Amino acid sequence: ETDIVMDNKTRKKRRSTSKFVNKEKEFQLFVGDVTNRVEVSPQAVHAVLQFLSTSIDAFSSANIKTEILQKLLNLDVFRDLKFKDEEDARQRPILENGRPCDHFILIVEGKVEVQIGNEGYKFESGPFTSFGKQILDLVLSETSDTKSPSKVTTSWTPECTIVAKTDVLWLKVKQATFRNAVRASRVDLGDMANSETVETALESMARCVSSISENSQVAKENDPLI
Repeated sequence: ETDIVMDNKTRKKRRSTSKFVNKEKEFQLFVGDVTNRVEVSPQAVHAVLQFLSTSIDAFSSANIKTEILQKLLNLDVFRDLKFKDEEDARQRPILENGRPCDHFILIVEGKVEVQIGNEGYKFESGPFTSFGKQILDLVLSETSDTKSPSKVTTSWTPECTIVAKTDVLWLKVKQATFRNAVRASRVDLGDMANSETVETALESMARCVSSISENSQVAKENDPLI
């Protein structure tokens, strides 16, 4: 990796490149564009890592290796909401009853009001409350089916509405991001075809989030659920 070679045209020395992702590219790949990212403290990220890996089966080491989960949490996967008043918060729900979505949510900081179904039963909830585990389970079921590896889950439909009661920070993991994290973990464990590499799956995971983030910035003003 540190061999020096000579450029035939310029006669300048240059370092040889590797076919795999180099350190600088890997850093940029997983940190991404920090311009619009939510700032999250290392302590909060560590707490989320611990909670996911020990309390949510889909994120356990049996499905996603700890190193891969750490990389996932370094992506643009955190969202926050600060609102002017109660009416503003209700106009910008985190989840909406009956509206399909394709992601898992974990409340990290703050309080939310959860309204169940059409009956309107309400209760308050706080940090480490999660929603959307079913889409993670569906992805795991699909990825374990070697006969139809290309099948893609599109969405799940919440039966509740979640509205912020205070400023809220939450984790938002798209099903496509989760799928690539699972794939990356299985590559690392040698469970996938030899033609696959850890780098390939990890790049897919990062690019998925990067693409989602770019689209979200464009749509954010028109759709508060993004």
